[in-house]
Amino acid sequence: MSHTTIAILSEKATTEAGDKFGQNPVGTGPYKFVSWQSGDRITLEAFPEYWQGEAPIKNIVFRNIVEETNRTIGLETGELDVIYEIFGIDKNKLKEDDRFNFIEGPQVSMTYLGFNMKKAPYDNSKVREAISYAIDQKPIIDAVFLGGGEAANSIIGPNIWGYYDVEKYTQDIEKAKALLAEAGYPDGFKAKIWVNDNPVRRDTAVILQDQLKQIGIDLTIETVEWGAFLDGTARGDHEMYLLGWG
Repeated sequence: MSHTTIAILSEKATTEAGDKFGQNPVGTGPYKFVSWQSGDRITLEAFPEYWQGEAPIKNIVFRNIVEETNRTIGLETGELDVIYEIFGIDKNKLKEDDRFNFIEGPQVSMTYLGFNMKKAPYDNSKVREAISYAIDQKPIIDAVFLGGGEAANSIIGPNIWGYYDVEKYTQDIEKAKALLAEAGYPDGFKAKIWVNDNPVRRDTAVILQDQLKQIGIDLTIETVEWGAFLDGTARGDHEMYLLGWG
């Protein structure tokens, strides 16, 4: 309930809409839903009876622009007023451009490596632990996020109520190799990792590929279309995958 994406919903509206509530939501915030063009945009307008008064911005349009470069171009040309999730070269370019206010701070989101624990060898906790010890998060933070991230040590971030600090894994190649040997894989194994067409996850996977090679895991990266990614992971077709939440 402490998460920013949690909201109070109308029992009457959710009951009446049933499974279609997501396409015509009713909430308690300063804006009310107008329309949703799937895969393109969501339009909202200010709710005049909001308990804290009508919002000064009358209309808001959320655009779904997957490619980071296109988001940046939209901001530069004036097509867009606000963009978020800015990484790589675009991040430095916008920070140095006096036309824009660049706000940087901790988010509630995180990127994580997942395993299909119904498939061998990922059903073996020693294998999963070995992979954890093989990973060094710092090169990912430095190269992919350009220093704009922190190593996670919990399923939720420190700015969410309920967070508690647990001991981080730190890279230990010899320990990782020993754990793989105990699990029955002294020479490593071939593995696959799924990513969707997201540059952050693709670049992260490339670094993981290099790091896991040090303990004998030959990792193949497969870029899967988003719909197929969701369907495939739901069915359990995957081995490892990179995903995020928040």
